[in-house]
Amino acid sequence: MAFSSSQDLTQQFDDLMFEYSTLKDTLSRPPSYESLTENTNLIYRIDQWETDTIRQVKETAEQIREKIRRRSDTIAT
Repeated sequence: MAFSSSQDLTQQFDDLMFEYSTLKDTLSRPPSYESLTENTNLIYRIDQWETDTIRQVKETAEQIREKIRRRSDTIAT
């Protein structure tokens, strides 16, 4: 399970680096109508990424809390 989690984190990091590279490239171009539209799309994607990341962190934190609770229950009994 730890290996799978590590692979997931590696993939998420790779995806993040790709997004960073794309954003950096987009922001390095001179302003234009197309870039304004692109910027709006980028802002939407950043907002979506933020929402997804927060959700994933909350889900992972809850899973870990539950594992700790179960382990504590096992030790207590």
